[in-house]
Amino acid sequence: MMERVELAISKELLLQLPKLPQKVQRKIAELLESFEQDSRSAALHLEPIHDFKDKRARTARLGDDYRAIIVAPETGNRFLLVYVDHHDEAMRWARNKTFNVHPVLGALQVIDVEAAAGVAQQFPLPVPRAPEGFASLSDEHLVSVGIPEVLLPSVRRIHDEAALRKLAPHLPEEATEALTWLLQGEPYAEVLEAVAKPQRQVDVSDLGAALEEPSTQRRFVRVRSAMALEDLLSRDIEAWRVFLHPDQRQLVERSFNGPVRVLGGPGTGKTVVAIHRARYLAERIWTEPQQRILFTTFSKSLASDVRRNLRKLYGGNAPERIEVTHLHAWASRWLVEQGVKLQIATDDLRREAWVEATGVTGLSRFTLAFVQQEWERVVQAQDLQSEAAYLRVSRRGRGGSPLKKDDRQFLWSVFAAYRDALQARHLHEFVDVVRMARKKLEEQQYRPYQGVVVDETQDLGIEELRLLRALAPRGPNDLFLVGDAHQRLYGPPVRLSAAEIDIRGRGKTLKINYRTTHEIRGYAVRAYGEQRRDDLDGGEEDLKGYTSVLSGPEPQDAWFAGQTEEQQAVLARVKALAVEVPAESIGLLVRTRELARQYEALLKEAGLAVTVLHEKSELDDSPGVRVCTLHRAKGLEFHHVLLCALGDGRFPHPIKPELQDDELAVEEHEAIERNLLFVGSTRARETLWISGWGRQAFRTRS
Repeated sequence: MMERVELAISKELLLQLPKLPQKVQRKIAELLESFEQDSRSAALHLEPIHDFKDKRARTARLGDDYRAIIVAPETGNRFLLVYVDHHDEAMRWARNKTFNVHPVLGALQVIDVEAAAGVAQQFPLPVPRAPEGFASLSDEHLVSVGIPEVLLPSVRRIHDEAALRKLAPHLPEEATEALTWLLQGEPYAEVLEAVAKPQRQVDVSDLGAALEEPSTQRRFVRVRSAMALEDLLSRDIEAWRVFLHPDQRQLVERSFNGPVRVLGGPGTGKTVVAIHRARYLAERIWTEPQQRILFTTFSKSLASDVRRNLRKLYGGNAPERIEVTHLHAWASRWLVEQGVKLQIATDDLRREAWVEATGVTGLSRFTLAFVQQEWERVVQAQDLQSEAAYLRVSRRGRGGSPLKKDDRQFLWSVFAAYRDALQARHLHEFVDVVRMARKKLEEQQYRPYQGVVVDETQDLGIEELRLLRALAPRGPNDLFLVGDAHQRLYGPPVRLSAAEIDIRGRGKTLKINYRTTHEIRGYAVRAYGEQRRDDLDGGEEDLKGYTSVLSGPEPQDAWFAGQTEEQQAVLARVKALAVEVPAESIGLLVRTRELARQYEALLKEAGLAVTVLHEKSELDDSPGVRVCTLHRAKGLEFHHVLLCALGDGRFPHPIKPELQDDELAVEEHEAIERNLLFVGSTRARETLWISGWGRQAFRTRS
C-alpha cells in the first residue's frame, strides 16, 4: 500500500505564495500532486546540492527559472516545502540553512549559523557587562530553554536587549522569547516552566514527530493535497488563521473543568485565541446539531469585527452553530422573542428623566453627576428595589465621606423619582434589560448554549457577568473569558467571583505581543501602561514579562505650538506614508467624533481618500486612510498609526467639573484616559506617531 504523503509548508512560504506568479503557483500544485500520487517516486526527482549545509535539503524545478527548496526525511514520508524563489535567490537562501530538531523541545528549527555569527561579530568583545539573565547559566541551561546548541557562541555575545533585537531574526522564535525573559530578569525556573516541552523522548532524526510539536506548528502547516493548497490560495492568507503560538494552542485545544480567564496585553492574540476556541468547541467538544456556542463581547463594533474574522476562519462561510453578537443585543432580542416589549433609554431620554426627577426632588447638597454615579454603581449594580435595601447596603469603593441616614433617604427619593420617570415613558436602561433576561433565564431554568466565549471581558459590568453565568450550564468548557484591565474603557473593575464565575486554578496569561514592535510596545508601557491594574477577579496584574517579537523604528513624539502647525505636520506625515504604503494601512486616531470630523476634512481637502470608521460601522474594503476615535479603534490594528490632537482640553478629555473634588472619580477618569492612550498606541504594527499641542499630560519616561 502506497504511503500517504505528509507535506508541510513553512509559514514564510505560505504567506509568500499569493505574491508568486500564477504559473509558479500552478507548478507548486503540480509538485504536490506528484507527491500525492507517489511521494517516493516524486522524491527521486528532487535534486541534492553538494554545497548545501544540510544534506537533506533538495531542490525541485518549478519551470525554467524558479526552484523550490524541500527537506527530505531520512526515513518516513513527511517532507518540508520551505522556500520558493528564482533559482539563484533560492540557492542563496538555502545554502547555509540547517533544519534540525531541538533535542529538548522536539521542535523543528530553521537555522543559519553563519548569518547569526555575522551579526554577533558586530557586538563588542569582551561583553561590556554580562547580562544578569545569562551570567549564571551554563550552555546546558540555555539549550534547555530552546537555544540551538550551534548558536550558543552567538548568543553568548549578547549584552543587552538591543543586541538581542539585532540577532533575533536569526533565532527561532522560542529562543528569542526565552532570552528576552531572561534579560528582563525573569527567574530561570519560571522561563524553563514556560517553555513548551514534549511529553516524550525526543528523536532528533524524526521530522514527522517534530511536526506534531506546537512550537513547530507556529512555523509549518500541513498541506495534504493540491486541492488543499488551492483552497488556501483562494482566500486571504493571514498568519493568525493558520499559525498559533504553543501557549495559544494550549488554551484553544485544552479541556477545562470550568470557567477560564485569559489575560494578556495588546497584541498577544487574545481575540485570535477566543475565535479559534469557539471553533474548537464547535468542532471537537460540543458537536451535536442542537449544541450551540455563543461568542459575545461588550461592543457592537467588536462583535462585528469578530463575526467577520470568524467567517474568514471558516473559508468565508458563517459557522452554523456559533452565534456572534454583543451582549446587550442578545438580551434585547431574546426578551422580545419572549414577548417582552422593550424601548431602550437613549442618553438623551435618560437625561430628560433625570431632569424631571430632580425637578421634583432637587439635589440638596449633591451634584447630578454624583447622583447618577450612585445610581449606576450602587443601586443598579446591586439591584436595589427599596429604600430599606439602600439604607443598609455597602457602598464600598465609592470614596468620599460616608453618607448619613438622611442623605441616603433623600437620595432614594431622587432614585425613585427617576425610576418613575423611566417607567412613565416605558423605558429601560441596558442594565435593566440584561437583568431581566438573566432572571427570565433562571426562572425558566433555560440554558441556550453549551459554551460561551467572551472577548474584552474587562468592559462588562456585574449584571452582564451574571447573565453570562446564566447562559450555559455549569461544567467543563462552559465559559471562556479573555480580557485586559489595561484596556478597560468602560466602568469600574468588577470581580468574576461576584457573579459566581469561579476561575480558581484556571487563570492564564499571554505574554508575547505579535502585533506591535518592541519599540512601540516599550513606549506604550512606559507612557501609559506601567500602573498595576486588576486581574478581573480582585487581584492585581501588571505587564511584567510582556514582550514583543518584532523590531522597528522608534515612535515619533511630536509637539507643536498650536493646532494649525500640528495639523500641517500630520498632513505631511500622512502624505509621506501614502507614497510608500497603501492608504488603508494608515490609521489616524483621535479622542472624539468632532476631532475625527476635523481630520477627515483636513485629509479630504488635501485630495486624500478617507474612510471614517464610526462606532457602529463595519470594516470593509473601502479605500483610504482610516480615521476613527480611540474607542472605535479597540480591537483593530494598522501598520501605521497617527495618534493626534493630544493636549489639554482634548486629551486627556476633561472630567466633569462637578466630579473634580471626588478623588475616586478623578482617579478612575485618569485611569480610563490613560488606558485609551495605551489602546491607541498599541494599534500600531510598524510605526507610531504621537502629536498634539498645548499642555501634554501622561508624558513618556525613558
